[in-house]
Amino acid sequence: MNNYYKDKGLNNLLRHSFNKYDLLKFLVEILEYCDKQILIEKEQFYLNLFKLEYNIFKTANSFLGFKHSEKSKAKIKIVKLGKNLSEETIKRKNEAVKGKKNPFFGKTHCQETLNKISQAKNFTIHNL
Repeated sequence: MNNYYKDKGLNNLLRHSFNKYDLLKFLVEILEYCDKQILIEKEQFYLNLFKLEYNIFKTANSFLGFKHSEKSKAKIKIVKLGKNLSEETIKRKNEAVKGKKNPFFGKTHCQETLNKISQAKNFTIHNL
């Protein structure tokens, strides 16, 4: 539990609960061993089976339905402000989503979406 507590990616709700209720009141347990190929499927099975208080994501391996709080958004904005990426980093980020690696590869927007994009661009340009 101590190693789990030290994890920097631990969500604040869980960290707060560890501090409030003491680490000894929590248990980390392996529910099932499985192949990597079905890991997400198994995770979703257990997310659906249990009412898990500390899981902030309801869909395995997805941010679907998750919204950052205004406080979190402000912190993210501060971190990103003035952050200059090196040419190397920009190049690697661009390469990571080129062609078939791009999640939108082979897809197109419907006409309604294209109209909304067009309206948004026109609004932004005219109101600067």
